[in-house]
Amino acid sequence: MTFSIRLLGCVCLGVLSPSLFAQDIQYGADVSLVSNQIFRGRSLSDKSGDLQATLHISNDKGWSYRFFATSYENFLGDKKMRGEASLDYRSKSIDGFDYVFGFKRYFSPDGGIVINPLTKSYTNEVYVGITYKDVLLTYHQDDDADTNYTKLSYKYELMQGLKLSAHYGINSPIYEGDDANDYGLEAVYHWNEDLSFYGGATDHEVEGGHSYAGVTYRFW
Repeated sequence: MTFSIRLLGCVCLGVLSPSLFAQDIQYGADVSLVSNQIFRGRSLSDKSGDLQATLHISNDKGWSYRFFATSYENFLGDKKMRGEASLDYRSKSIDGFDYVFGFKRYFSPDGGIVINPLTKSYTNEVYVGITYKDVLLTYHQDDDADTNYTKLSYKYELMQGLKLSAHYGINSPIYEGDDANDYGLEAVYHWNEDLSFYGGATDHEVEGGHSYAGVTYRFW
């Protein structure tokens, strides 16, 4: 399985060389303040406030890069930092269908990685997905964290500026252990091009339910 992660990483970098630096490169950056950081149905911040920052880079060939960093307080009262760096490719729509694949690295300088906080300071994940209009099905595999995650999600624009989304996820171990399912609902309201508000609720088979609300400001 580790070979598949390295292989996809090499493919991404190989295709990236001629295509990421294409015409019409777009940049963006934003900061968010959220009441509870949720990752696949689990609360990472023990229902406390969380500050987040994100950098986006994309081009007209379908490639995009995202860097995400956050600081929060976990259930032990310890301050933690966590980051994500991802590179993915999304195809142009064909009769409403798109496909996406990519590579993501989760990292935490203090060893507080999401899946295995006692032993991991980083994990690598590959993912593939297919969309049809507003429905997205993705499969994620992270050998380092011994986990697969399959997610089915749906987005709907209720009115101009207001979008609703729902998802159902299955988190299953690669080698041993039991599955854990989660589902959630989220609403996002775009006040203008730079400011948006969001909130939602999730339910995890092991942890139970969580809710959150936040605000995002795009400054670049």
